[in-house]
Amino acid sequence: MPLKAISTEAVERILASTKGSRWTVLPHGHTHTHANCRCVCGTVKLVSWKNIKRKLTKSCGCYRKTFGVTHGMSKSGTYKSWNNMIARCTNPHHWAYKYYGGAGITVYKPWLNFANFLKAMGQRPSPQYSIERHNNNSGYRPGNCYWATHKEQMANTRRSLMVKAFGVTRPLQKWVDQLHLNYATVHYRLRTGMKPEKALTSPPGSVHRRGLTRTREKGKAYEGIRHPDAQRMRLLL
Repeated sequence: MPLKAISTEAVERILASTKGSRWTVLPHGHTHTHANCRCVCGTVKLVSWKNIKRKLTKSCGCYRKTFGVTHGMSKSGTYKSWNNMIARCTNPHHWAYKYYGGAGITVYKPWLNFANFLKAMGQRPSPQYSIERHNNNSGYRPGNCYWATHKEQMANTRRSLMVKAFGVTRPLQKWVDQLHLNYATVHYRLRTGMKPEKALTSPPGSVHRRGLTRTREKGKAYEGIRHPDAQRMRLLL
């Protein structure tokens, strides 16, 4: 297609629309669909008028080489965890924003750069890990973040069921992990009115064998034989 001349007014309009990019629109050599431009690196190229006006192009490709992703980890699990952290704290359109950015949870400013985050946190140990905070009321910052498994995160969530037994209060998940118990079993016992000490030390199945329904009707918990784990519990504490 033969090149067509362009008016001075059109050149000025294009220059204004490309402010902030690396392109400079040349006064000659345009077509009716493309502008003849020079990049700051010296490359001269025909660039779509629409892309320039809509700011869909910044350079001939040298901008990405200079300022783009250079760590080579854009497809890694570590990068995805970092990207999700940034999104839920800064993007009002993210589904979890109201629980994070909307609730005042912020990201340490240097961590907005992935390289700084990677240097401080290291790579994600495995796909089973994601970034977690020691203090859920504080933001993502050095000293408050660590890589945690889903189970560890559930134990640290604001919704964790806190259980006080033997004079100690801790999340139910930590109790069952320490005593090698089934979470659902202990949770059911507590929900039906059993005392925490009994719920954590009764043998599996003993509650049902002795008639949970009858004891619940009487309004009191199962009074069974103390399980050997009770003694082990005191040793662990």
